[in-house]
Amino acid sequence: VLGVLSIYSILGVLSIYSVLGVLSIYSVLGVLSIYSVLGVLSIYSVLGVLSIYRVLDVQ
Repeated sequence: VLGVLSIYSILGVLSIYSVLGVLSIYSVLGVLSIYSVLGVLSIYSVLGVLSIYRVLDVQ
């Protein structure tokens, strides 16, 4: 009986770790997606500044 309980407890710990691992993977993906969105926004802002300078140069 103790052997079965220890096996179940090991499986429980493993499942908890796997859930934590999946959550950490999702959090890393979330952080990466946030950074990619920020990167795209910064690219657009740089393009906007460049276009403003070009308009000023033309005028």
